[in-house]
Order: sequence, then C-alpha cells, then structure tokens
Amino acid sequence: MTRVAGPNAELIGRDLSIAPLDTPALILDLDRFESNVATAAATARQHGVHLRPHAKTHKCIEVARRQIRAGALGISVASVREAEKLGVDGIPSILLTAPIASERKASRLANIARRGIELICAVGTLENVSMLGAAARAAGCTIGIVVDLDIGMGRTGAACPRDALAVARHAATVEGILLRGLQAYSGLIQHIGNYEQRAGVYRGQLRHLHEAIGMFKEVGLTLDMITGGGTGTMAVDFVHGPITDHQAGSYVFMDRQYSAVTLSPDARGLHFDNSLFLRSTVVSRSHPGKVTVDAGTKALALESPPPAPVHLANAEYSYFGDEHGLLTGTDLPFLGAAVDLIPAHCDTAVNLHDFLHIVRGSMLVDIWPIDARGTL
Repeated sequence: MTRVAGPNAELIGRDLSIAPLDTPALILDLDRFESNVATAAATARQHGVHLRPHAKTHKCIEVARRQIRAGALGISVASVREAEKLGVDGIPSILLTAPIASERKASRLANIARRGIELICAVGTLENVSMLGAAARAAGCTIGIVVDLDIGMGRTGAACPRDALAVARHAATVEGILLRGLQAYSGLIQHIGNYEQRAGVYRGQLRHLHEAIGMFKEVGLTLDMITGGGTGTMAVDFVHGPITDHQAGSYVFMDRQYSAVTLSPDARGLHFDNSLFLRSTVVSRSHPGKVTVDAGTKALALESPPPAPVHLANAEYSYFGDEHGLLTGTDLPFLGAAVDLIPAHCDTAVNLHDFLHIVRGSMLVDIWPIDARGTL
C-alpha cells in the first residue's frame, strides 16, 4: 500500500530552495535529529541508564524506531491512543506514563499486551491496579505496572511514599498484574533555566523517591525499574540517579522553551540542537514594519514564549489569528519568502500536524507521518 505523505510528497528528492514546500509544514533537520538521538543514547550508555524516550513529543513510528535502533529499550507514551498507534513491529516495549480511569481504556491497553508487546502502565491508586488487572485477566495477558509517586508536582500519583507502598502491595496480589517498580516525574521544574537552581529543587523532590525505594526494599517488593525524568533533568538523573529508565522526550526536537534552559553544569556538558522547525510563507506585506505569514494557532500552539523566527535577527513573531502570524521589525522578508520558526513547545506543535518533512541540507529526503497525533 502506498504511504500517504501529503501535498508535498511529489517534492521528495528535490532541492527546496528551488521547489518550495506548501506551507505551513513541520520541518525536521535530519542531521541535527540524528545527532540528538546519538548524543542521548551515548550519554545514557556511559552512565548505565536505560532510555525509554517519551513519544508524546514526536508521536511518530519512524522516530521511535530510530530511537530504539540507537539503544532505547522501548518508548514511553502519554495516552492510550499513542500506545495503540505506536504499538507496531519494531517497538518492543511501551510504558504508559499517565493513569487511566476507564474500563474501556483498560481493555484497549490489554489488547496491546495480548499482541505480544511488553506493556507497562503507571498507576497511582488501588482502583487503577484493580481495573487493569480485570482487563488483563479478561484478555488472557499480563500488564506490568510501575507505582507513580508524586514527588512535588501535585498532578498524579500516590501522594506520599507510604501510599505508594500500599498500591504496590495491592498490585503484588492482583492476578494479571506484574509489579515492576516506581515512577517519579517532576514536569514543572524541567524549564527552570539555571542548572544549579533546577538541580537543587529536583534533588529535594527526589528525597521522596529515595524514601519510597527504601520502603519497597525493606518489604521485598520488586524494583526492576525506577522510571521518570525529562530533558531538563537528564544531566542530574544520568549522574546521580536513582532513575534507571529515563523518559526524556523533547531532546530529539528541542524548542524555544528549552532554548532558555542550561542542561548541564558546564558549557561542555550535555547539549542538543533545535532540529524541528515550522516552515511558513509570507502571504502579505501591505503595511510598513510588518509582514503576515501563513502560520497561526492552527499550526503553532498558543504558548509562551512565542515561536522564534530563524535567521531574522530583527524580527519578532506574534500570533495573528487561526491562520496567520505576524512578523514585526526591520529587514523583513519579501512576499512569498519562506520563514522558519522554532516552536515554543515541540510536543503541542507536532500534535497539530500530519507529517514531518525530513530535510538534509536543502533537500527534502522523506516525509514521515505523525502517526499518533490527536487525543482519544
């Protein structure tokens, strides 16, 4: 079956400086992407940490397969939809990092496990465990679980180590459930710009995780994996632990929010380049000092800071409606010119598009479907 690759498919193999893309279109710089994947894999190996990169960033089978070929054990996902769409050949293990509270979703997850893909789900309550256990028994499969511990974010997970221990003890008695260990993730600190400040807050939060690990070990509960972490805490997690299975996702693409984050304690440390761009086209320059591009809130999520124009040092982008963005400043591009933007947040920008346009230099070398975009 021919793969659907969108309106730009006929340009594959052509120089985009001569044959421009229809826009707005997500661009992936393949050289930078490959470097980011290799850097994360090599650094994880160096420190004895497994990668389970978060696919909520890219939602793309081809990206996931390349991460696994580079050494990742599997992928992490944020939704049942992502688990279903990315549960294909070449993806050996899926970790669902967000809890569910629906019997139908539990049944959908069990169908994935029944196909032979290792499935591990984060749970924070006794009810989560019982629901997944019932679905696993009905499907004749086993679902792994990690107990989700809230270490300071206040979003999901057991509220304290003692509550996490109670969930784990319950899981050890439920047929169809295999206890694997713990999950602890702190999303709010990932974008604290200063490394030392971020690391200090994070280490304080990790005290809760260390306490839970001690409780699990004291009563002989399984700790095959301790999972969590993000791109902003990779340097801390890799060097200081106790994370064994790391969930960083944004490192493959990066974005404007992460451009303001110092990932390592020194300039020679961990570094990733922006590889994801939104290509737009100037569609109007009727007024002095501003031009309109064809990329608004349907192409770029409405987040702060705004997207950053590339190679336009004297221009700023602002949202200008559903279909349009506004560039203001000096030395603005001409009508019909291509303008690349660094998205504010890569995850939400990707979720608005059907395709990644893969570019090496100025050549369009491929187009990859964004297979798991959407929510349900």
